[in-house]
Amino acid sequence: AKPSEKQKKGHVALFSAVGSDFIELYGGSGSRRVRELFNQAKDKLKDLQQQQEESKEGGTSAVVIFIDEIDALGCRGGGTASDGRALGGGISSEENRTINQMLSELDGLETMENIVVVGATNNPDALDKALLREGRFDKKVHLALPNIPARTDIFHHYLKSVVTEEGKQSSNSSETKKTLATELAERTPGTSPAQLSTIVNEAAITAAVTDKTYVTRKLLHEAVDDVLIGKKRRNRMSKTAIERTAIHECGHCLTAWYTSQKHQTRVLKISLIPRGMAGGYTQQLEREESDLVSVQSLFSTLCVLVSGRIAEEIAYCATSDVSPAPTNAWDTPKGQSINQDSEGISTGAYDDLQKATQIAGEMVIAYGNSCMKIIKPDADEKKTDVVEEDAMLSFPLKGERDGRGWLPYSEKYHGQVENKSKELIDFAFQHARKLLWEKKSKLFELRDKLLEKQELNTAAIEEILGPRPE
Repeated sequence: AKPSEKQKKGHVALFSAVGSDFIELYGGSGSRRVRELFNQAKDKLKDLQQQQEESKEGGTSAVVIFIDEIDALGCRGGGTASDGRALGGGISSEENRTINQMLSELDGLETMENIVVVGATNNPDALDKALLREGRFDKKVHLALPNIPARTDIFHHYLKSVVTEEGKQSSNSSETKKTLATELAERTPGTSPAQLSTIVNEAAITAAVTDKTYVTRKLLHEAVDDVLIGKKRRNRMSKTAIERTAIHECGHCLTAWYTSQKHQTRVLKISLIPRGMAGGYTQQLEREESDLVSVQSLFSTLCVLVSGRIAEEIAYCATSDVSPAPTNAWDTPKGQSINQDSEGISTGAYDDLQKATQIAGEMVIAYGNSCMKIIKPDADEKKTDVVEEDAMLSFPLKGERDGRGWLPYSEKYHGQVENKSKELIDFAFQHARKLLWEKKSKLFELRDKLLEKQELNTAAIEEILGPRPE
């Protein structure tokens, strides 16, 4: 590690290193590098203090040691995180000596108060507990994802380096870019600063490739989709598959649209243009990282997820315009042959059902919401396997070590969790099926418009479905 050449006023030097720099194949190399780093820092501090005395300047000399990805250096492995995740295998004697040398150096800094050691990691659970005790890394700072004001500032910072449509047409370029930054920030909750930088960079690259002299608002919004969803790709689906995808996505959109805004976020668009791994998608505004989600919001998400499959039932399996479609394309009265005229349900809902099962399981296992009375006030608790007292139990979610051998609860409770999760999903199917049958005409009108335009934004959806309920 080398100190930075540029030192700020006040005689401060910075030494930076990466945790993996201390991991060596040969025995003793890791602990030697730790000693060398701290010895360099101590020598540099003495030089700075001597320079300060000779120049008779005020202030305090200090040295900062920054170690990025410190979990590569400070993890002994073999443990289990607070959420049940496995933290890796055993530890070698070389890694053990390296960690012990780090602990020894940190303890030896008590006589060198002007040396500050800062570590950074995105896996704090993996750190050895001895590193985190008082007197070592005792001050912990969590850097959360940026909120709307922070994202606005970040977007504004990166937009300064590109020529935008608004800046070209307005003399007050800074203010117009600030407005554009606010618009983009509202569309990107839950994103990191690196993703925000990539969005502006992708838009600038697209502008250059298409021979545009400035970055347009449309390019920036398309760049948001490129980063958050995936790049556009050629649509290789057949006409039949596209029509099925359209009714599927319209089912998601319609249920989300007619759900209260308190429980479901705004629908931004529905599209048949393939992006990433998706052949079509319904895009809703993501929630902020700090937002708390209610039980009703989780249940409404279940309803939205299963609505794609129900829309396919209505379009391809319905036998009547007044009664709900069968839950399975092959359901036929006893003694009759299988209805082979029905096109049936596709496998397109596979990912939706996986997500719904995961959310329902989390509601029961982790969030203490297994009581159906929270969602369905008239539910009969006597008919359920989980009683009232079980409703507030909470267990850590599964980590890397899957399998029943790693479950933190009994086999009996595991069966109850499966039954209760199925009950939640079944109730979501009932609720969503009732809504989609009531709005059947709107569902097909929305599908026809989507097939015509290939992509519908919020305004186009509102023209068909009307304003959203409060």
